[in-house]
Amino acid sequence: MIAYLERYAQHFGLAPLLGERVESVRPGDSVRPGDSDWITTTTARVYRSKQVIVATGYNAVPHLPRWPGQEQFCGRIMHSSDYHNGEPFRGQSVLVIGLGNSGGEIAIDLLEHGARVAMAVRGPVNIVPREILGLPILTISIALSRLPVRLADALAAPLVRFTVGDISKLGFRKPAFGPITQIKTTSRVPLIDIGTIKLIREGRIEVLGGVRSMAHTEVTFDDGSSRRCDTIVLATGFRPGFDRFLEPPGPGAQRTPPSKGSSGEPGLHFCGFHVSPMGMLRDIAIEARRIADKVVERR
Repeated sequence: MIAYLERYAQHFGLAPLLGERVESVRPGDSVRPGDSDWITTTTARVYRSKQVIVATGYNAVPHLPRWPGQEQFCGRIMHSSDYHNGEPFRGQSVLVIGLGNSGGEIAIDLLEHGARVAMAVRGPVNIVPREILGLPILTISIALSRLPVRLADALAAPLVRFTVGDISKLGFRKPAFGPITQIKTTSRVPLIDIGTIKLIREGRIEVLGGVRSMAHTEVTFDDGSSRRCDTIVLATGFRPGFDRFLEPPGPGAQRTPPSKGSSGEPGLHFCGFHVSPMGMLRDIAIEARRIADKVVERR
């Protein structure tokens, strides 16, 4: 993927300006109706442009919840974005909080590096296999994409049950809606399982409930039980975070990225903020072409 991007930039003569953090993006002082003028301030300079494309991504800023007693915990607490591999945690008791795709894969990696792994899972979860009968799960999602989401979930449910099995026996609660409905309504992607569930069934990864509080070396869960932990990995997700630099259009107003590309404000576009059951990279490519067409129209 990296090699492709490098070749792409070279082929089209693109020269990204790296090492500049964007501090603010705000409307300029253009007064002509229908015109646009944007001022972007970075740590290095100020840019004035007719158009701005915000492509910082839906998962840009780590979400860091807090629990009572967290400041007393003597071990290490880290977000999944700071996790590289499980070697430093060999022989440790590690709690992974959250069962998203980061949490599921980190749990596998920790176990493979000799850690004792437990997972804290607070709410209901949807779990789908990476592939069904040799077909990638995204291929099946694309095939079902033209159907109403609840119908698509109903058609896929027997295949998911056949491959994943009854997750209630593993300590999980299943939501009242399927994975496609979950993505459409909550913008949260279900766990695409690459082996976590097998390890849980084998008893090699322990599943616990939601975290109630923390102490010096222990974590207490919603059912009143507690576990000693050396390290806690927060697989608690991310937030878009574009509000850190994108100034709102007026006093008290907020900007919400549209589900598809253009913001409705002249010259302001968003790319990569639509969470898709058909694969983010696939949809970003489609969205990018749509935005490029709009940019050309407004030149």
